[in-house]
Amino acid sequence: MDGTATRRVFGLWTTVRHWLLEILSLLASVGLLCTLVAVLNVFDNQPLSTVLLPASLSLNSVVAIIGVVAKGCFSVPLLECVSQWKWNWFHRSRPVDHFDAFDQASRGLWGSAALVWRFHFRHAATLGAAVYVISVMVSLFTQETIAYVPGVVRLDDSPAPSVRQVYHWGLDDLHKKFGDLAVDAALLTSLFDERGARTAIDVLATCSSANCTFPTFTTLSVCSDIVEITSSIISRNVTNAEVPWDLASDSETRYLGGAPGSAGDEAAQFIRNFSSGVEVILPNDFAIRIPNMNIAHLSPMNGTVAFKDDIRYRVGLIDMAAIFYNGDTKIPNGPNPTPIRAFEVLFYMCVNTYDVNVTNSIISSTAVSSHHTPTVSGAEAPLGCGALCNGTGSGTGTISNIAFHAGDSEYSVDVSSAQYIGASIARYLSGWRASTNKGEDIIHGYSAYKLMDDFDSYPAFGPEPSLSLVARRAAAGLNQVIQSTEWGNSIVVWGQAWESTVFIRVQWGWLGLLAGEIGLAIAFFCYTVYATHRIGIKPLKSSSMATLLALDAQARTAVEDAVSAEKGESGWARMDLDETKVRLQLKDRHLVLDSDDKTDKEAGLLTP
Repeated sequence: MDGTATRRVFGLWTTVRHWLLEILSLLASVGLLCTLVAVLNVFDNQPLSTVLLPASLSLNSVVAIIGVVAKGCFSVPLLECVSQWKWNWFHRSRPVDHFDAFDQASRGLWGSAALVWRFHFRHAATLGAAVYVISVMVSLFTQETIAYVPGVVRLDDSPAPSVRQVYHWGLDDLHKKFGDLAVDAALLTSLFDERGARTAIDVLATCSSANCTFPTFTTLSVCSDIVEITSSIISRNVTNAEVPWDLASDSETRYLGGAPGSAGDEAAQFIRNFSSGVEVILPNDFAIRIPNMNIAHLSPMNGTVAFKDDIRYRVGLIDMAAIFYNGDTKIPNGPNPTPIRAFEVLFYMCVNTYDVNVTNSIISSTAVSSHHTPTVSGAEAPLGCGALCNGTGSGTGTISNIAFHAGDSEYSVDVSSAQYIGASIARYLSGWRASTNKGEDIIHGYSAYKLMDDFDSYPAFGPEPSLSLVARRAAAGLNQVIQSTEWGNSIVVWGQAWESTVFIRVQWGWLGLLAGEIGLAIAFFCYTVYATHRIGIKPLKSSSMATLLALDAQARTAVEDAVSAEKGESGWARMDLDETKVRLQLKDRHLVLDSDDKTDKEAGLLTP
C-alpha cells in the first residue's frame, strides 16, 4: 500500500453544511459570553440592593446559568472535533487502538484526559481534549467572578448632617439656650458619661444615618495641655499636730461609692487621724499639706510654672496643679523611685480645625491644626491668666473681647464668658482622692472619681492616663457647649450622609478564563475544519453508524482475532490492542487492514 487515502474535495457551502451545528454552537457561546459581560458590566461597582432580577434570581445564579450553558455550547464542537480527528488520523496507517482512544476522548472528561496523557500534546486533537478538561475544572469556579465587598452609599434623600462653625461665643448665647447651668451640666456629663464615643468628642454633629462625613472646618474651641513639673517640687515631712491637712472636708467628703454627705464626718475624721505627711511647695507659692496616703489632688494654681513663656498662657481660662503622692508604701505599687509627682494643667481658648466623621453611629473628631495667638486691635494681646481672669490686660485697661485670626476669618470670645468658664472648671475639677491598703477610698469633688482610676495599674506610679482623661473630657464638654451656638455667631457646615451596604465587584480575570476557553475552542474548530478539508475526508465526527460500517470484512476479522488472542481464562477480553500489530487505514469510507509494519513515527504521527 502507498499509505495514502483517496482525497475528496468539498465546496465551501458543503463544508458549512457539514459543520453547521458546531458553527451555531460556537456562535451561541460567544453570544452568551457577550451577554454575561454586558450583565456584569451593568452591576459592577453597584450596591447589591440595586440588583433586581426576574424570578428572584441572584446574580450568582445568573452567572452560573449562563456559564454552564456557554460551556455546553462550546463543548459540542470541541468533542465533535476530537471525534473527527479519529477519522483524520486514520487517513494513514495507524494502530487500531488509536481509534478507541480518540473515540473515548470524544465522550467526556476521562477519555479526554487519557488522550492528553497518551499523546503528550504530540497530536492536534490533544489541544481540544485539554481545553475540554480545563473547561470542566474551571466551571467549578465560575461564581468566583462575583465578589461582595462592604462599602457605603450616599443618602441624598435623607436630612443633611451638619456641624456648627462658631465664630464668637459669649454668655448671651449661653443664656439664650441653657441658662447658667449649661457649662456646669457639660462638665458633669463629660466627667461621668462612660460612653467613650461621646466624652472625648469636641464637636456636636447631627447625622441622620449611621455614617456621615463632613468637610474640615475651623471653629472656636477650648484646649487643654498637661506638663509635668515634678522637678520644681520642694517637699518636707510635716505633722498635723498644729496645722490640719490641706484636704477640704465637708458634706462632700465621702467614702467612694457613698452618696453626698454619707459618713462625711467619719471620712474626714479618718483623714485627720493620720499624724504624719508631707508638704509640697511649688515656685509659684503653691503649697499643700497632705497625709501619708495614696493621694491625687487637683486644685487651681496662683501662677504658672511650666507655661511662663508659652503664648497659650495669655488666653488661659484656668491653671491647675495636680499632685500625686504615693504615701502609703504598703500598697503594692512596685518600684517607686518618685513618691511625689506634680503636673500643671492649663485650659485655654483656641481655634481648632477639625476633621469630623460618624462611623457606625460613633462620632470621631480630630483637631488637625490649632491656633491660639490672641490679638487686641490687631496686635498681640499682652494677657496672662491672672489678667484674663480679672478681666483686665497689662497696660491696656479692661478687655471685653479676645480675638483670634485664623486664615481669613476672625474668632472671638467674651472675657466675661472666659471668666465664667474658668470658674466652672475650678469648681467641678477641684478635688482629691485618697486610699490606703486597708481598702478605705475617700473622695472629695466630682473629678476625684476619675483621678486615680489608673493609680494602681502602673508599677512605676504613672498617674498621667487618669489626669489626661479628666482634662480631655472637661475640654470636650466645654466645646460641646460652644458648638450649641445657633444664632448669628455661627454658621452651619453641611455634610453628607452615607448608608452601609454591600457592593458588587466583578473579578474580570475569572471571566477571562471563560473567554479564553471559547477562543481556544474556536481556534481548534477552525484548524480541524481546515485539516479535514485538506485531507479530503468527509466530516463523520461522532457518527455511530459510520463507526459501525467503517471496518471492512478483512479488517473486522483481524480485529476479532486480536481480541480473541487477548482473552484470559476468565473469558473476558482485555482490549489492550496497543501491543498488537493490527494497523488500519481509512480508504474510500472503509477502515482496511494495513499489512505494512510501520512505527507511528514512520506513519506520520505528528501530521494528519
